[in-house]
Amino acid sequence: SKDGEWNNAEICDISYFNAFLFGSPISFSCNLLSLKDDDFNYFADLVKEFKQNRDFLKNAVSKIICDTKNITAIEYMDAELKNIYITIFAKDTRQGSVTLFPEVDSTATYEFGGEILSGAEIGKGGLKSPISSAHIALLVKLKKI
Repeated sequence: SKDGEWNNAEICDISYFNAFLFGSPISFSCNLLSLKDDDFNYFADLVKEFKQNRDFLKNAVSKIICDTKNITAIEYMDAELKNIYITIFAKDTRQGSVTLFPEVDSTATYEFGGEILSGAEIGKGGLKSPISSAHIALLVKLKKI
């Protein structure tokens, strides 16, 4: 929104909404029963996902790891750096990927998108995440194994 209200909301992919809500409590100020079934189910899934991540988010530390004109990325991590989530917001950009350098345990091994990477590799080369288009957001996860 350009004016703090929804009068001039910009058009973004629904992924922006999902990523924005990842680190935030969810509340509603509407009659949920008046929503179409698909919309109701969408919000029900968001609430379910929030509940699954609630314990992690209660104690997570977050920090901005990228803040440019076109990309913003926020890292959420637990104290042991076992579970790390990164929200990536792509604004008006034409770049096809972004390389980020999250805080990781350099002595650990992580799973990232089906790949197995050492913390040392991540610290040296970063994590490359594809960006399919402008005005989308991604939620990626690193898990210590």
